[in-house]
Amino acid sequence: MQLNVLDVATSAEQRAQALVAVHATSEDALRELSSVDELTRGVVDTHPARTLDDVEALVDRVRGAGARVELDVTGTPPLAHLPVIYRLAQEALTNALVHAPGAAVRLQLDSGPGGTRLVVQDDGPGPVPPQAPAHYGTVGLRERVQLVSGTLHVGPAPEGGFVVSAHLPAPARVGPEEVAP
Repeated sequence: MQLNVLDVATSAEQRAQALVAVHATSEDALRELSSVDELTRGVVDTHPARTLDDVEALVDRVRGAGARVELDVTGTPPLAHLPVIYRLAQEALTNALVHAPGAAVRLQLDSGPGGTRLVVQDDGPGPVPPQAPAHYGTVGLRERVQLVSGTLHVGPAPEGGFVVSAHLPAPARVGPEEVAP
């Protein structure tokens, strides 16, 4: 999908930056696929966990491809949420680049005692009716969010544009820090 950015890039520099972003995203996808393959074979995951730095680097790559992206982070999400957050942000930003070229995108990440909320919203034209059925990307995102007992909303934003939002509840605490329901 990110290769479609090449169709709307207006300069050689933007095309080169888009290719760098495609390369980095491809490497990320291969790493994720090898992790899934290892997991299905019972191999312990030896890959480093995602961090907020990874999310910031993703946003920087998308900016480098010519997109206007604002990132607002409040709090520190639990490590268990970061792989899901990263993948949600990656899919939402890619979709904004492809389906709303030139649109401004805001990625807001808030984390606190009640969990983590991620909202990625663009100010593009929004979906063109009739809406297409869920794509594989949306299905995969929904499954990832459900694995951490979260909720996902994908669709037109009330103010216009398109929004991907997720709420990931705080992970259960174990041991002396356990919180009674």
